[in-house]
Amino acid sequence: MKKTTDSTELETDDEALREAGMRSGPRKLGKWKFRPCVPGTVSIIRSNMLENRDSAWFVAAYAFVHTAPLDDVLALDGDRAAFNRAVRRWQFDNLTTKQEEEDLSAIVSAEYELVNAAETKAQHQSPGSTSAGK
Repeated sequence: MKKTTDSTELETDDEALREAGMRSGPRKLGKWKFRPCVPGTVSIIRSNMLENRDSAWFVAAYAFVHTAPLDDVLALDGDRAAFNRAVRRWQFDNLTTKQEEEDLSAIVSAEYELVNAAETKAQHQSPGSTSAGK
C-alpha cells in the first residue's frame, strides 16, 4: 500500500503490524475480556518477572495484567512477591482445565506477536518503512 495525501493507508506490512500492536482495544478473547495492551502494561509484566519463570507463568501474568481491575494491578507493581502471588491466584481462579490454559496461551501468543511487532525494529524492513528508536 502507498500513502497518499488524502489517505491514512499504511505503506508497508511492517507499519501495519506496528500500528495494530499499538492500537489493540479491549475485546473478549475466550472467556476473558482483555484491556488494551499498552507499553505500560508490558512494562509491568517485564519489571515483575522473577528469574526462571516458565511460560505458563508469563501467560498468566499477561492475562492478569490485562483482565484484573487496573487498580489491583497497579497496587502490586513494584512488589515482586505480591505480584507473583496475585498471578498465581489468578491462575488457580481462572484456569481450571488444561484446555483453558492452552486456549489462553494461544490468545496471549497472538497478542504478544502484535506487541513485538509494535515495539521492535524489524530486522528486514519493507522498502520505504521507518522504525522508531533509530
